[in-house]
Amino acid sequence: MATDSRRGLHVGVLVGVSTAAYAAALAGVTALQSATDGAAIAARDPIARTVSAVASDHDTLEASLGVATDRYSSIAGAYKDLGPAIDDLEVTLDQLAATTRRIGASAARLPARVALPAVGSAPSRATAPTTHAVTRASGV
Repeated sequence: MATDSRRGLHVGVLVGVSTAAYAAALAGVTALQSATDGAAIAARDPIARTVSAVASDHDTLEASLGVATDRYSSIAGAYKDLGPAIDDLEVTLDQLAATTRRIGASAARLPARVALPAVGSAPSRATAPTTHAVTRASGV
């Protein structure tokens, strides 16, 4: 019977030792996995920073594109509103061109030289007439 009571003790010790060995093995695997994960995270950090920078640049570009689209729409609307004024200006320019052609044609018909009459001698210098009037404007 002594062997049976010792057998239970041996089984208990065996279970305890195997549990401790299993726990030590799990701790070792966990430490190894943690170190591997840490290295993977450290290796991915530059990639993560680059992805973050690309995302930020994308947001900035999207905002700039929105501003440019709004500005383009505003300018296109203003240009469309100028259409009638541009049409009026073209009509006025056509009229000015026709007038300029008529003036050019009239100027082409003018003689190249016009003879002016000759000027005789200059008149002699005139002198002021002598006056003998007395006034009382100064109170004398």
